[in-house]
Amino acid sequence: MVRLLSAVLFVAVVMLVRAELAGEARQIYLFKPLATGFVIALALAGPRRPSPDRYATFVFAGLAASLVGDVFLMLPGDRFVPGLVAFLVAHILYTYAFTRDRGFSAVLATGVPLVLLGVGLLMVLWDGLGPLKVPVIAYVGVILTMAWQAVERWRLRSHAGAWLAGIGALCFIASDAALGIARFRGDFPASAAVILGLYYVAQALIARSIHLRVQA
Repeated sequence: MVRLLSAVLFVAVVMLVRAELAGEARQIYLFKPLATGFVIALALAGPRRPSPDRYATFVFAGLAASLVGDVFLMLPGDRFVPGLVAFLVAHILYTYAFTRDRGFSAVLATGVPLVLLGVGLLMVLWDGLGPLKVPVIAYVGVILTMAWQAVERWRLRSHAGAWLAGIGALCFIASDAALGIARFRGDFPASAAVILGLYYVAQALIARSIHLRVQA
């Protein structure tokens, strides 16, 4: 089932990228929520745990918030801020998932490089942000915190679920960095493929991390 869902997710993302490049709104409205729906299905495709699983609960909630963000960002008109808020909520939920079994980790060796990355990205985007400076700064802070805790979890736990979530979080940063550059500095060739490809890799890895871990 996982291989089948991965295959149909890949096809949906390819069709979505094609629709974005061609500017075909109806196909975007179809394939974007469909692709995110397949990611949620990937999260569901695994053995059920007998005890309450807060990690899975927070990841599912994060995926649901991401679906809301996807819908806002694909609709006509400028709904960037509502979409930004939905994804900010998603990253907060992912952060709860990554810290629920060991608490918040404040190791500077992993946090400082991410902070420097965020500062560098904001410097690149700054002149184009206009009135969105505050919400974008808040969003960057939240996604960097999410990635920090995902990487810390990867460092502290050796199971596959931890490194899948860690890589997924870093892919999320790369996708959002590309999105920010395309929106605030100017579009670049194949931006849709880069942004959406990294985004769905990130979400799929985080989704699969539910089932590839040891019980904490």
